[in-house]
Amino acid sequence: MAAADLARVRGTFAYAVDVALPGMLHSMLVRSPQPHAEILAIDAAAACSAGRVVVRWRVLPPVPTIAAALAPDAPALFDQGPQQPCPKGPQAEAWREPARDMLWRFHFRIGDRDAVFARPAHIFTNTDRFLRMSHLPIEPLCAVARRDNEGGSVVQQSGSVPAANGSRPHSGLPEAAIRVLVLPAGAGFGAKSCPKHETLTLLLSRLARGSVRLALTWGE
Repeated sequence: MAAADLARVRGTFAYAVDVALPGMLHSMLVRSPQPHAEILAIDAAAACSAGRVVVRWRVLPPVPTIAAALAPDAPALFDQGPQQPCPKGPQAEAWREPARDMLWRFHFRIGDRDAVFARPAHIFTNTDRFLRMSHLPIEPLCAVARRDNEGGSVVQQSGSVPAANGSRPHSGLPEAAIRVLVLPAGAGFGAKSCPKHETLTLLLSRLARGSVRLALTWGE
C-alpha cells in the first residue's frame, strides 16, 4: 500500500483544507441578498478604506421553472454562451444556444431504433424526467494562495484540474508566474473539475500581499 493510501485509511492525510501557513488570512464569501439580480456596477475602492464593497444591481423576475426560463420575455440567465465547438458525428448533433436561456441542445442516435423495436414481442413505453445530478466531494473545496520570493504566486488547491490558465487573465500575471499544487486527495466526480475559487484566492493573496485561505461551505 502506498504511503498516501495508508494516510487516507488512517485519517491523517493532509487535504487542502488542512494547510496552515504562518500569518495566513482566512477569507469568506458574502452572499448576495437578492436571489436573482443583474449587477450594474461594483465599487471596490471603498473596500480598502471602509472594508465594504458597494454594488448596484437590478432585481430580476424569478424563473422558478424551466418553462419560465425559456419564455420569450424571460431575463437572460447567461452573459456569455459556451465557447466550445459543437460536437458533430454520424449519430450525434448539437446546437449552441438554440433558444433563449438554453446553452446547448444535444441529439444522439445509437443503432437502428426501428429495427430493434420491430423484433420484441412486448414494448413498454415510459417517459422519465430528472434533474442533473449534483456532485459532492468528501472534503470541502479549498484553496490557499501565497506570494513566492520571485513575485509570482503559489496556489494549493483541492480541485482535480490545475487552475493556472483560468487565473492568469484575472491576475495579470504570466502563466509561468503562477504555480498550482494539486493535492492528490481523490476525485470529486466532476465537482472538482473546474472550480473558480482558486482565482478568487489568488487575487485576494495578491491584494493582501500575504497568504490567504478560502474554503467553501457545503452550501456554497
